[in-house]
Amino acid sequence: MASVLVVYAIIEQDRQVNLKRITRRAEHEAMEQIRVVHSQHKAIQQDIRALRQLLTTDSAPLEDKEWKRCDYLVVQCNELLTRLLERLDAIRPTASILGETVDISAPIQPLQSAAIHQIRKKKKKVIRDIDRDFEELHSCRHLLAQGE
Repeated sequence: MASVLVVYAIIEQDRQVNLKRITRRAEHEAMEQIRVVHSQHKAIQQDIRALRQLLTTDSAPLEDKEWKRCDYLVVQCNELLTRLLERLDAIRPTASILGETVDISAPIQPLQSAAIHQIRKKKKKVIRDIDRDFEELHSCRHLLAQGE
């Protein structure tokens, strides 16, 4: 009887180790996707800041060619930010950690719950940053409209 309990304990421990390994790998993959989106967002953010600086300087009014370039940059940044939001929307924290075929009745392990929380937290932060840049683009578009 004691050997059965030892075997059960070993199997249960192995199952927990495998669950931890799978959870960490899934968390790492989801976080890596978010990091890629975040780094691409930083590049777009630099373009927006440069555009904002160009539009708020007190130098001579923009020439037609420069105005068109700025307008194009606003539209392009808006499109790129929208695509980044779509890519973030495709990242599903619960599905990433628990898998696509999840048994709803099965309890979520604390490790899995913590991983899901971390992914959601990082994803929300990047979404908030992108939303701020949408607002910045809106103000740039307003400045361009005033300069016409």
